[in-house]
Amino acid sequence: ILPLDYRAKTRIEQFAVAAGAHRPGAAGLDLALTFQPKGGQGVVTAKQGALRAPMFFKAPMPLLDLKMPVQWEYGENKTFKVRAENWSFHDGRGIEGGGLLALHFDGQPDGPALHVDARGAAKVLPNALAYVPHSWSQALQDWLKTAIRAGSAEDLHIQMEGRVPNLPFDVLEKPGKMQIKARLENVDLKFAPDWPLIEKLSGDFSL
Repeated sequence: ILPLDYRAKTRIEQFAVAAGAHRPGAAGLDLALTFQPKGGQGVVTAKQGALRAPMFFKAPMPLLDLKMPVQWEYGENKTFKVRAENWSFHDGRGIEGGGLLALHFDGQPDGPALHVDARGAAKVLPNALAYVPHSWSQALQDWLKTAIRAGSAEDLHIQMEGRVPNLPFDVLEKPGKMQIKARLENVDLKFAPDWPLIEKLSGDFSL
């Protein structure tokens, strides 16, 4: 049993946690953590890590040069909160981002509460299509992958709020909030096979 006042530090290299049907997983993480009676803090880094979120997208997302300061706080009745701010990463294929990630394990039967407010960019827009939610229709996924030939998404802003098991959120069946906004630049679009290529489109995108 730990004393009422303590400070414990640990370092874990190449940490991994398996993904589940309703729970994301990760691999290749290095952890430097400090534990105290009411919570703790630390830094999660990865030179070549990976995020796996089977409830959201099929392919693992590379986490390159990840740096994520984290802190957590214990509550009553075995509840606790985890918060990561000012984290950043890139995937090596033109996707970069960072922001806020918060989890509240509040003992509710429908899983922990999630809050994400992230900003970034997709410098090579076709590469971002690897992370299209597989809950979208296969016809839409196939069209996106053949129609979008070039371009970028700047000022990318992703907000999510809801229960982790409900990812990806659906207002009718899986309550929660998911909003994606971006400024599209220099997009080349092949709307249909027998249509001419539409080049250099720019505009605002909101989902």
